Amino acid sequence: MFDFIPLNVVIGLELFYGSFIAYFWINFFSTLKDKDFSHMPEGYLLHEKSFVWPDAIIVVLLFASAALLWIGNPLGERLSLVAGGMMLFLGVIDIAYEYANDMYKAPRASMGDFMGTISLAVVALTIINQFI
Repeated sequence: MFDFIPLNVVIGLELFYGSFIAYFWINFFSTLKDKDFSHMPEGYLLHEKSFVWPDAIIVVLLFASAALLWIGNPLGERLSLVAGGMMLFLGVIDIAYEYANDMYKAPRASMGDFMGTISLAVVALTIINQFI
């Protein structure tokens, strides 16, 4: 692995993203009844809900790899790569879906910009993560 990013930074990023993804889904489902999705494309909610299980696996992998990296176990690097690959794949799917459904234009832009920012951040972290 390349050593241009301090290991503690990678561990911190993995813990941050794992926590953020878990928080996102807890918040998403706890406030679902209060949200209006009428301006979103048909099937939007089903599309979003399909990410719950892969994201849960990513969270487990991020936390496990962070712990393993912390104790110096080389399996942590491998799990980081698996989590990074999953994040990249799901991030690209999100960006493609959002672009194909004009979620960066009004009236969907407010949510699309937020989701797009998350998707781009995930893709950026994934690329960085692949080089640790």
